[in-house]
Amino acid sequence: MKSDIRSKEFRTWTFDYLHRLDLSEGEYDKAVNAAEYLKFYGKVSHDEWIQMVRLANTALSKHTVIA
Repeated sequence: MKSDIRSKEFRTWTFDYLHRLDLSEGEYDKAVNAAEYLKFYGKVSHDEWIQMVRLANTALSKHTVIA
C-alpha cells in the first residue's frame, strides 16, 4: 500500500527542482542526480525515488514540447 505522506527530503527536492513545470536537459540531470544521491544515502524510499524520476521525466518532456 502506497502512502501519500512524503519525506521532508522528497518535498524539498520537489521544491528545489520542480518549482517550474519544465526542466531543461541540464536541470533534468541535476534533478535526477540529486534524487539518486538521496536514495543512495537512504534519505528517500525506493518508491519516493521512482516518483522523483517520473516527475523529472515529465518535466523534461514538457520542456521538450514547449521548446
